[in-house]
Amino acid sequence: GQRQAARLQALDRLDQEVAASGAGGLSSDEFLRQRLGLNPGPYKERIQRQAELDLLAERVVRAWLLCTPHAQVRVIVLETREQVSEVQALLAAGESFDHLARTWSVDDSGAAGGRVPPVVRGRAPLALVAFETAIGEVGGPVREGDRWLLMRVDARPAPLSPERSGALAQAVEFERAADRLSAREAARLVEKAQARRKPPRIWTVFLPLVLAIVGIVVSQVALLILLATGFAVSGVASKDLQSRVLEIVGHPAGFIGLGLVSQLVIGLAAVLPAMLSRNPLRQRLGLVPSNLPAWGLPVVVVGSLAPAALGILAAVLMAEVIPPQDNSWSTLMENMTPAWAISFVLFISLAPGLCEELLFRGYLQTRLLERWKPGFAILVSSSLFALFHITPHAMALAFIVGLFLGVLAWRTGSIWPGVLCHAFINGSVNVLRLGQKFEVWSESTSSGLAIAMISLGVVCLGVSAWLMAKPRPEKIRRMSLPPRTWLDDSVCLARG
Repeated sequence: GQRQAARLQALDRLDQEVAASGAGGLSSDEFLRQRLGLNPGPYKERIQRQAELDLLAERVVRAWLLCTPHAQVRVIVLETREQVSEVQALLAAGESFDHLARTWSVDDSGAAGGRVPPVVRGRAPLALVAFETAIGEVGGPVREGDRWLLMRVDARPAPLSPERSGALAQAVEFERAADRLSAREAARLVEKAQARRKPPRIWTVFLPLVLAIVGIVVSQVALLILLATGFAVSGVASKDLQSRVLEIVGHPAGFIGLGLVSQLVIGLAAVLPAMLSRNPLRQRLGLVPSNLPAWGLPVVVVGSLAPAALGILAAVLMAEVIPPQDNSWSTLMENMTPAWAISFVLFISLAPGLCEELLFRGYLQTRLLERWKPGFAILVSSSLFALFHITPHAMALAFIVGLFLGVLAWRTGSIWPGVLCHAFINGSVNVLRLGQKFEVWSESTSSGLAIAMISLGVVCLGVSAWLMAKPRPEKIRRMSLPPRTWLDDSVCLARG
């Protein structure tokens, strides 16, 4: 019925436009044929179909917004920092935001008391402020080109589950009939449906982790069996098989080969289940651009040396309490040659840096953040990351570094900075160690380099914390009074 009504309204609008054009009493059919040289039938059918599409598009966009985390906000747009200070003082004195928006705002949104289209959750500075500011409070100022924005958060309605199609359709129709910027009943419909919404499943996160562990164990055992079988076939005595296998495992080639298989299993444990997600693969795994400025990325990477140094200290202290029992690492270093050192550093940097971040910060932590508060989600992902490293000393180091990488992925909205930090930590530590082994530099020089790098890392960590704590001062898309139609608003939201 509504589609038929939209078709009839399209014809009515055409008749009105023809009458208003001064067509001298011509009907719309005559006007199209005589004045425009058009065939009236196909032309009218085309505008009727367009009316139907507009009707459906409006509902689709409304439904998308109702199912997406968003904030209802008002803004005051100002030209100078001095005006920002004056308005903030007036707000502190008790002036209403609505009144100040009408009297101070330099764009058309002031006429509506600062009301603008909803802000959808995202990594843009405006979205960060909208979701970090308490409801009823004023956030900002946020820089928008040559202007400043103060923003008041009126509400953050709970997203409606797409599975509740009946409630979703009811909310969509209500919003169409109500004032689009003050549809309180629609928010209540959303909250009512949200109460019945099932939280994101957690078992789908932990199952790939368990399967990854099983896959690593099975693949390593299978490779060792194949290795022992090969030695047996070549004539090695059974009593010497264990020593020959351990000899291969302790060689850089064996370590890299077995390690590559393990890292491949870890990467597949993240990618394969993520491919089954409703979200795009890159978004599900956090393989999206970060919100760091270009200069911030190297600062964060160097800053990762500080938590790495703290983790190494924790591992050393742990060794005082629980002496290491496994000497496989010492054996590996004894067998290391300068030629193999290059391949080893590349492997130990790149493979864990990418594959482990894909699983722990990409697949696992991304879902935990949807279910739990950020602090708890990061703590759980870091703990699992630590347990994955088996020995107590490696766990101590991995846990502290994991906390840093978890916060980094959460605040930047991407795992790419963590991938670079992880690779840099693994690479720099082993370069220092191997450089000392091959006497590229002395032990005292190595210690001096380590101290200098840690000192620089502490400074960069402070800058990194500032970058992650505050929205990036980048250019924000110009906001103004909502356009003529709700569909136009949706275009602005999609672009933002």
